[in-house]
Amino acid sequence: MLEHFSTARVDTDTKLGWWNTLLEQTYSGLRASPMKSRFDAEIYRWSLGETQLTRPRSSAAVVTREHKIRQPSEQSLAFHLLHHGSGPLRLRQRGRDISLKTGDLVICAGEEPYRFDIDGAHELLIVELPRRLLADRVPFIDNLVATQISGDTPGARILRSYLLSIWREGDAHPGPAMLDAFSTTLLDLLALPLNEDQVDPHAPEPPLVRRMKRLIEAHLPDQDLSPARLAGELGVPLRTLQAASAQCGITPLGHIMRRRLERAAELLILESDRQVIQIAYDCGFSDSSYFARQFQKRFGVSPSHYRQRH
Repeated sequence: MLEHFSTARVDTDTKLGWWNTLLEQTYSGLRASPMKSRFDAEIYRWSLGETQLTRPRSSAAVVTREHKIRQPSEQSLAFHLLHHGSGPLRLRQRGRDISLKTGDLVICAGEEPYRFDIDGAHELLIVELPRRLLADRVPFIDNLVATQISGDTPGARILRSYLLSIWREGDAHPGPAMLDAFSTTLLDLLALPLNEDQVDPHAPEPPLVRRMKRLIEAHLPDQDLSPARLAGELGVPLRTLQAASAQCGITPLGHIMRRRLERAAELLILESDRQVIQIAYDCGFSDSSYFARQFQKRFGVSPSHYRQRH
C-alpha cells in the first residue's frame, strides 16, 4: 500500500522528532539534522515484497545512518538516486567522499554507517533490498558500494524513468501478480546501470546469450515471448539467463525489445507498402501506441518519420 507522510501536518515544535521517528521506522538507524532553522519534509513509502521504496523530499539536512550489526543473510543495499536537487549532495561511506549530481545513483551498504550532506532542497528515489536479491544479477556489486554511478548512462536513465513510472501506479492498488512483475522488472533494471561499466566490448558473447538470441529471432512475432519463457526453453533458471545477459550490459527483456524494434525498422523500409500497425504486430507488439513510444525512444523519431527519412 502506498503511504504518504508530511511534516506540514505536524506542529513546528515536534516536527523534527516526528520526522526522525518516521525515518527510524522506515530505515533502521536513519535520522536527519536540519541545516537551517526551517525544516520541511515529506515522504512516499511503498513495499514490493522484500523491497522497500521511498521517495523523500526535504529541505537542506545532514542525514546519517548508524552502524547496525547484521548477519550475512540480512545484509542490505540502499540505492539512492538524486531525482532533483537545488544544492550538492555528498555521501561519505567506507572512507570515501563522493558528490552526486541530478540523475546520479549511489549504493550504500545498509549495515554500515553512512552520511549524506545535502545543502539544498532535494528529492530522492530510494530502493532498499536484501543484498542476496541482486547477487546473481551483479556478482561484483560490493565493488560498487559508495561509488558514483553516472546518471548519463542509458541504464541509469531507464532505471530513473521506471522508478517514476511505478510510483504513479501506487494509487491504483495493483494486484499480487502485478506487484511481482514490478519487483522482478525493478531487480533487472537496478542491475542494468551497474553492469554497464563492467562490460568489455571485445569480450566474446556468452554461449547462452547466443542461444537466447536465436530463440528470440525464431519467436519474434509471439506477443507472449518473455524472459521466463526463454529460460524455460533454454532449460536454465531465469537468474542464470539474467546473469549471462548482464555480461552484455542488457537484460533478457532488453534483448527482446531491441531486436523487435530493429526488425520493425528493417520492415518499415523493406515493406514500404505495409501499414505501420501491421509491421508492429508482426514484430510482437500488441499495442500500436506502445510500439510507437518505444520506437521513438530507440530511434528518436516516430515509425512514420523513420520510414520517410529512409
